[in-house]
Amino acid sequence: MPHLIVSEFEPPRAKTSRDGVTFAFASSGEEGVAGVETASKRFLLRWFSHPQGTILKVDKSTRPPLLGTIKRALCALAKIGGGSVVSDSFANFTETASDRLYEARDFIEGLGEKRLWIEIGFGSGRHILHNAALAPDRLHLGIELHRPSAEQLLRRAKHEQISNVAVIVSDARAVISALPTACADRLFVHFPIPWNDSPKRRIFNDEFIGEALRVLTKGGTIELRTDSPSYYEEALNLAQKTGRVGIETHKNSGAAIVSKYEDRWRRFGRDFYDLIITNQQNSPARNTKFNFSFDRTISPRKALEKLGGLLLKTDEFLLRTAD
Repeated sequence: MPHLIVSEFEPPRAKTSRDGVTFAFASSGEEGVAGVETASKRFLLRWFSHPQGTILKVDKSTRPPLLGTIKRALCALAKIGGGSVVSDSFANFTETASDRLYEARDFIEGLGEKRLWIEIGFGSGRHILHNAALAPDRLHLGIELHRPSAEQLLRRAKHEQISNVAVIVSDARAVISALPTACADRLFVHFPIPWNDSPKRRIFNDEFIGEALRVLTKGGTIELRTDSPSYYEEALNLAQKTGRVGIETHKNSGAAIVSKYEDRWRRFGRDFYDLIITNQQNSPARNTKFNFSFDRTISPRKALEKLGGLLLKTDEFLLRTAD
């Protein structure tokens, strides 16, 4: 994670700006957090004690995709804090083709009428780059939790002059549920973590298949490839329950492009399973106009009574208990 170490540091006491970066708020003390605002991003920086002084770093959960933005914010905070820089880790990080590394909200807002092929968990990127070259008229979206894999893919795409690839570093289930209806033709899930000891953590469940079918056009496909027999069987059973799909299965079929993972295990005679789920219906557009207003003429107690259950009232709180 990019960071700076400064000899002395005093956090800003009020909203302040430096070098195009605004610090909207900051906590105090040897450990704290500052809210960062730039022209296009909002995120957090953190600091805490270090043997050489104070370490400043970006908050992992809010980290923006652009390394240059992080560097500028860290340097600005160091200048405001009044300390001198002892060391930094910037040399260990290289800028990617950052115009193709998106936050989910930014990607969806800029999608427009583009049609997608989506790959979840693309590993080394062999398959998604093959598809991008095969179908240049489609935007190929990779969704990956492992940021180094995302950066590696974009470096390879830049080297191979492939411009129709985009990446979101996020939980795929959250991204799929936020995408517009009927925006994709194909969705690939190749060798997902099988979670054999904890099947509930698998990405394939009723909710995921329902959202994936909503995102697909009529005739679009979900393509699962796995070496886990139990994962394959569970996904097949889930698909058969939907009643709105075509199902095609294969065992040990050849692949147009072989991943490093598959290449390694083929030599040991492992079996591979393919499940192709074809969407046979158009999905209705999603209703995004929600009403979050409250009827202010109803007291909190009456509102809770409408929900059912029992009420426990004390001088300090009103609690609805389970039915």
